[in-house]
Amino acid sequence: MHEYWRTRGEEAKKTRHGGADYFVISDFIEMVQQDREPGIDVYDSATRSAVTPLSQESLRKGGSDVKFPDFTT
Repeated sequence: MHEYWRTRGEEAKKTRHGGADYFVISDFIEMVQQDREPGIDVYDSATRSAVTPLSQESLRKGGSDVKFPDFTT
């Protein structure tokens, strides 16, 4: 079990999305308070966000390959 769940799981369970929102918001607040860089950058965020719409496009095309954009260029 991840440390988050061991130490703050009961509090997180009282929030939405099974506690996921709690940890995302908590990490963001800690990052700002400690003036540290986020765990993922804008390129990682764009890549993660692209998976669902690209999968949907592939399904619309009968499961064919879809070009995955390179967000770093």
